[in-house]
Amino acid sequence: MRLLMNRAKREILTGVTLGLIFILLFIIIFPWVSSSDKEVIQTNELVWKPYVYWQREEGVRKTIQMKGKKVWVFGGSAVWGTGVEWNETIPSYLANYGYNVTNYGETGYVSTQELILLIQELKSGFPPDIVIFYDGFNDVFSAYQQGVAGLPMNEFNRVKEFNLSKKWVGEYLQAKLHKQKHNLNMECTNGVLYNYYQNIEMVLALSICFKFKFYSFWQDYNYKNNKFFDKSYELAKHFKQVLEVPEEYFIDQCHLTKEGNKIIAERIYNNIK
Repeated sequence: MRLLMNRAKREILTGVTLGLIFILLFIIIFPWVSSSDKEVIQTNELVWKPYVYWQREEGVRKTIQMKGKKVWVFGGSAVWGTGVEWNETIPSYLANYGYNVTNYGETGYVSTQELILLIQELKSGFPPDIVIFYDGFNDVFSAYQQGVAGLPMNEFNRVKEFNLSKKWVGEYLQAKLHKQKHNLNMECTNGVLYNYYQNIEMVLALSICFKFKFYSFWQDYNYKNNKFFDKSYELAKHFKQVLEVPEEYFIDQCHLTKEGNKIIAERIYNNIK
């Protein structure tokens, strides 16, 4: 019995010591972390949100505030602005042109989730003047990941248990990108574009009812030499405006540097002004 008590005491002491070391390292390292990384650390909690599955606990990301036409921008983490400061996102750069912009981008969102979120926000009774969808990568990735077009990303987690709220933002996207194991059906790319097109048609119908202008743009991505992604990209070019950017502006497969975001915002502005 005494041996067990001593062992338990040692385990508790070890745990406390490791905890203190972690806290000390955090205090030392955190001040040196970039402010954009700090924001990701501080806002990495995803909480359950009806119909769209998940959203950051803080809601929409901070955006430069300007007076002007009300603009809602929807998309995935590329719109949210992973890898850049809050004032270096596509929505913030767009706001600099004199718009009152809200950033509705969220990590991992596919176009169907964006459509549902738009519907939920329209119920507030204060519709915007302009709605913008900037997306594409997540729709393709979800189909590549699961072999079925039109599903939210990581849908298998819904089957098991929704547990995304404790994961680092973007971690699951990167972790699963190279773990696609099903028999890849290239015809699924047609389903991706069909599903996306149907979502766009629904937003256009909403724009008539709620009297807002709607613009949608297919994002560029740096995940070339993959047959599934390449075919989806080529199909998208047939009916969507693809906002291409040089490779040097990519942080990873789909997120852009602040310079890249500024280029995209300028191109969007040239289409909506």
